[in-house]
Amino acid sequence: MAGGHKTDPPIDSTYASVVSLCGLRMVIFLGELNGKSQTSGDIGNAYLTARTAEKVCCIGGEIFKCFGLESHMLLILAALYGLKTSGARFHDLFAEVMTGLGFKPCKAEPDIWMRSQGDSWEYVATWVDDLLHVGDNGAQFYKDLENWGFKLKGVGTPKF
Repeated sequence: MAGGHKTDPPIDSTYASVVSLCGLRMVIFLGELNGKSQTSGDIGNAYLTARTAEKVCCIGGEIFKCFGLESHMLLILAALYGLKTSGARFHDLFAEVMTGLGFKPCKAEPDIWMRSQGDSWEYVATWVDDLLHVGDNGAQFYKDLENWGFKLKGVGTPKF
C-alpha cells in the first residue's frame, strides 16, 4: 500500500464512482423483462492496471536488495491502493475501455454502460471494480475486457 497520506490533497474528485441501488435494480429489471442473462465479475488488482497522474516516489527498502535497488529513489507508476487519486485513475481507464468497446454511459446514471445490439441493448453496471453484465453474450464481454489487459475473477451467474 502506498503512503497516500504523504501526497498533497488533489483538487479534483479522487473516487471511482458506483452505480446506485435504484440503477442496479433497473438494469436487473430490464434484463429480466427482456429475457437477458446476467453475468457478474470482478477486476482483480484493478487499481494496478491504471497509471498515476501525479509523481509519487519512495525509497527502496530491504525487499529491493535482491534487485540492487535498496535505498534507491523509486518512481511509482501504477495507481497503487492507498494513493489518493487511484480510484479516479482506474475509473478513467475503465471508461476509456468501455468507450473502446462501443459502450456509452447512461446520462442519468453514469455507472451504467449501454451498447445497442440492433434490436436490443446490453448493459453493464459498475461499482468500482465489480461488474454486472446484462445481455445476450456476457462471456464475450468478459473476454473483451481480458483482451484490454484486465485480469478477471469470479465471473459467473450472480448468486445473490
